[in-house]
Amino acid sequence: MELKPQPLLLAATITLLTACGGGSDDNSPADPRPDNPGNTGKILQPAPGNNVPEIYRQRLHEVKTKDLGVSSGGARIDTILDGRMLTSLANNRLKMNLLGLPQGWLDKTGTSVRSGWGGDTESARIRSYNGFYGGAYIQQSEHGLNLKAAYGIEPLAGEFPTSGKATYTGVAFDKDDRGTLSYHVDFGNKQGHGNITNLGRYGNVTLQPATFRQVNEADYVIYEIPQRVGVASSDRYGRMSYDLRLWGPQAAELSGKLSNTDEAVAVFHGTRGAITE
Repeated sequence: MELKPQPLLLAATITLLTACGGGSDDNSPADPRPDNPGNTGKILQPAPGNNVPEIYRQRLHEVKTKDLGVSSGGARIDTILDGRMLTSLANNRLKMNLLGLPQGWLDKTGTSVRSGWGGDTESARIRSYNGFYGGAYIQQSEHGLNLKAAYGIEPLAGEFPTSGKATYTGVAFDKDDRGTLSYHVDFGNKQGHGNITNLGRYGNVTLQPATFRQVNEADYVIYEIPQRVGVASSDRYGRMSYDLRLWGPQAAELSGKLSNTDEAVAVFHGTRGAITE
């Protein structure tokens, strides 16, 4: 059963723009590169651990515990990892609880329980990359609930760069493979482009130049490449598309998804380095 929720920017994103193993389990938050100490540009690093501002912490808690209306056909499917419920689908509602996912990379196997079919169980692959202000998540099983999600908290008004350039580095992954993300943003011109390398059957993917849409809400800023605006090309697959959003104070992180036509096939997350002129 493949569930395809409508985009929800967990402001908030499940794309939804908002995802376990007897497999590998490496929880080290590697991939994002530290700033170069010799760089004379303005350095704005994401706040580590307990230094995350409280308002961002509160809103991210809300993002990770979303309750969404979906069409489920009356089925109940629970997905469990290490004794903790990650998602529960019942009565046309999808409840998510991603609070227990560790910082950094996770690749494990959980359990999908389908109560509507007599309590049948099967394994569920859970892959996740969790940053300070956003993340990316994949949940995959043969007959259960399958999700690909990118989520985070938009920058507060007054905490968004209006000039300069920065590069975000991190990971891109599907249910089987893991590649490397690099994405360049020009805040002044509202332009972005990048690439994903070594992503399994998709190989190297070019995220072609695209223009960001900026929406100023009451107390936060949405800064995104919307669906069907970002064009991508794979050296093994051909034409694709991508969408993403920037998260956290001074746009510290981004996450998004890579799609084949209208179906998401992979997700990605990155942390930016220094903002330079």
